[in-house]
Amino acid sequence: MFVYTANIKPTVMKKFLLTLAFAAFCSLGARAQATAYEVDEISQCMYEVFDLAALSPVILGDQNPDEYSVTFFTTEANANANTAAITNPQAYIINGWQQTIWVRVENNANGDYDVDDFIISMHQGIEVPEFDDVVTCGSFILPFIQWPSLYYTEPNMGGTPLQSGTAITTSQTIYIHAVNGVCNDESSFTVTITGNGPALVPPNPLIACDEDGDGFETFDLATLVEAIESIEGIDGVTVHETFIDAENGTNPVPSLSSYISPVMPQIVTVYIRAVAGSGCITILPLQLIVTECNLTGNSFSGTVKYDGNNDGCDGNDNPAAGVWVSYTHENTTYYAYTDANGYYEFTNVPDGESYVSVEAIPGFNVSPQSMAVTFPGNDPIDNDFCITAAAPVQDILVYIYPSTFAVPGFETAYVVVLQNLGTTTVSGSITIQYDASNLAYIPSPGFTQSGNMLTVNYTDLSAFETQYFYFSGTLAAPPALNIGDVITFTAVANPLTGDANPDNNTYVLDHQIVNSYDPNDITCREGEFITEEQADGYLHYMVRFQNTGTFPATNVRVEGILDDKLDWDTFEPINASHNYQAYRTEDNIKFMFDTINLPDSTSNEAASHGYVIYKIKPKASVQVGDTMSAQVGIYFDFNTAVITNTYNTTIETMAIDAVVKETFALYPNPANNSVNIKLQDTVNAGVIITDVLDKTVLKSQVNGEVTLDVSALNSGVYFVTVQAGSTHATQKLVVK
Repeated sequence: MFVYTANIKPTVMKKFLLTLAFAAFCSLGARAQATAYEVDEISQCMYEVFDLAALSPVILGDQNPDEYSVTFFTTEANANANTAAITNPQAYIINGWQQTIWVRVENNANGDYDVDDFIISMHQGIEVPEFDDVVTCGSFILPFIQWPSLYYTEPNMGGTPLQSGTAITTSQTIYIHAVNGVCNDESSFTVTITGNGPALVPPNPLIACDEDGDGFETFDLATLVEAIESIEGIDGVTVHETFIDAENGTNPVPSLSSYISPVMPQIVTVYIRAVAGSGCITILPLQLIVTECNLTGNSFSGTVKYDGNNDGCDGNDNPAAGVWVSYTHENTTYYAYTDANGYYEFTNVPDGESYVSVEAIPGFNVSPQSMAVTFPGNDPIDNDFCITAAAPVQDILVYIYPSTFAVPGFETAYVVVLQNLGTTTVSGSITIQYDASNLAYIPSPGFTQSGNMLTVNYTDLSAFETQYFYFSGTLAAPPALNIGDVITFTAVANPLTGDANPDNNTYVLDHQIVNSYDPNDITCREGEFITEEQADGYLHYMVRFQNTGTFPATNVRVEGILDDKLDWDTFEPINASHNYQAYRTEDNIKFMFDTINLPDSTSNEAASHGYVIYKIKPKASVQVGDTMSAQVGIYFDFNTAVITNTYNTTIETMAIDAVVKETFALYPNPANNSVNIKLQDTVNAGVIITDVLDKTVLKSQVNGEVTLDVSALNSGVYFVTVQAGSTHATQKLVVK
């Protein structure tokens, strides 16, 4: 829906190109002076496509459209010069939330023109609560709802406004309406008063936990039903799984004392049907809430630190973030991931003896190697671990990921993450190559720009430390970028010399262009199809969530089940938008955002978003045709889980046009003086080697196999591209 208003009023600025004599002639009858009549601000609700052409009649006023033309521009300079006009004014995508548009009205006969401007803006939407229909005896009390949502007796804020707490005594439809600028939303529910009888109050939710972890929980509904039956005037009570069944009195729940409810979703609603002696019927919703069990009440926590100066861990040493800590009880192992402060915590620890340890980290020693905790009666005081370096190792890792969706014409943001996986402190720089033709870089703290290259420096990156760098830019609008297109970023962390694992010093992000989206979803960076070679590496998943309710969420929890074709032991959280704790028990993963206080989208849209990123490898046994699925449930406080989409990633067979990509071999890598390039024997291809600045440093041809001399190249990262016809493939090459 969009709304605009127009006020016809000549603007002051005019371009007089007529001679005095011709002006006099025009004053006698014919009109030649062009006028752009003013248009008030055009506002739309959550719809970024504007039909500017529809404004032409307002802009022209009384001028003949056959004699005058209307053209739209994004700058005043272009409007005056009549250059770079908006090519598709019928479907113009706004750049940001508000934008000034310039319009030029021109006399087709003599070129006289006038220029004026107006504003287009897009506003955030608003959501009102939705209630089930109500069937009751006597009266119904309207529940409390938060402003700006209000009750009305007719649609579109018609009829009589009603306050929360109003008693409804006659059957009618109640409407809930809210307005936010030009945006509005409405829901309705029907209140049916079935006659006179005892007034029944909806019961409090029943809360239980999944004690045996089987995904189901049993509720005793019989006790509640007996309590309602004991109320004077009530003749019969049944429980139903749907409102329609309760209304019709069909399909009652047969076993009230042991009703089984699935854990997913977390909240299930059943309906109680109470029939009074007078014949009137009351239907009461009952929520069944499944919470996380904490049966034992046992918990322990601690910190993991890195002793950089080998004098024992103390308060001056850095925390070891991102370290797996586990405890084993009998035959089950539970995992937690240290946060940015090196902190870990386990709750609901079983009674008896358990053994705690830090997962082995190559190149480091851990003290103590393990410790025992016993409950009850032996609650340990010190559960801390100290890590020291076994030998000096330089190993830095870089990756880049988007923190927003890539919507054409809008600003998008990215996070560059640098981790020190080695034992030595490192300083250097990160370069990011990007498509400058489709992304207009917005100056960001710490970054410098040169052409299509961004550079940011880092200093004193110590072991286990992670540093974050943020930049943003505005994506080109269609037709330059369209849904399904990809914009690529290549991040390279320097120095490369002496790094134990140069392969993780480079990261390539392919960010897919989207449009309107579900704010709660899961995606895999590698995409819906991967090769057998890619199946040997990590898959990177991002879960995005947004509080689209009407009140801030105190806690957020993300839970999921890992696919059985994934190697669960390789699961590793990477980063998140807020402080979190990560846990894994076999194939169950959980991210806890306690006290996140995530704002609702109606009061603070920008801050209502969050995300978490993790990576995991497929099992070594996977093969072509296997599909790995990912789906999670997102819980905002005690609300029903928001179940995301299911993202499927399939190992694909080799397509004919992918022969070059699949048979392209590059060795040795890293290389010293020479490198071999090998393709399928029947393939002839051109070879181009470029540096990280996209500068071509070497060209050649390959017919099956070729050896290239790279001794003249400086040490660093290069990209080798082979192209046969319309097919090309690129691999990274490290020259020592």
